[in-house]
Amino acid sequence: LKPTPVQPWEIGHCVMSSAALTSAPRGAELFAAWETEEQVYFASSQSEGKFSALVRAPGKAAKRKHPAVAVNSRGEVLLAWTESMGWEKGGAVAWQVYDAQHKPIIYARGRLDGVPVWSLVAAYAKADNSFVVVY
Repeated sequence: LKPTPVQPWEIGHCVMSSAALTSAPRGAELFAAWETEEQVYFASSQSEGKFSALVRAPGKAAKRKHPAVAVNSRGEVLLAWTESMGWEKGGAVAWQVYDAQHKPIIYARGRLDGVPVWSLVAAYAKADNSFVVVY
C-alpha cells in the first residue's frame, strides 16, 4: 500500500482539521472526506489509488472543517462537517446528502449551531437508510 495524492494544498500553518474514511455497505467502495482551503470534499474509490471526481460541499461558508462521511445501502452519501470552528471556539454542524451518482439532494441538507469547543462531528447510516449526525 502506498500513499495516493488526492488534492494538493500548500499551506504554512496547522490546519487543525481532520479527515474521514468509511466503506459502502456492500464493502467494495471506499469513501474519503477531507478539508482543503476551508472547504470540505469527498470522493470514492473502487480500486486502490483511483478516486472518483471530487465532490465539494455546496455553497460557501467560513472555515469548514472536520468532515464526516456515511453511506447507506442505496448508495446515498451523507457529508457532514463543522463550520466556524477555531482555537478555543465552537461552531456549527452542517450536512448534505447526495444521491448514488454523488449529486446533491436539494431538500436533504441543513445546519445547526452548537458544536462544542474542541469537538467535531461523526455520522452513520441506519438500517432504514436514514442518516444520523452526532456532535
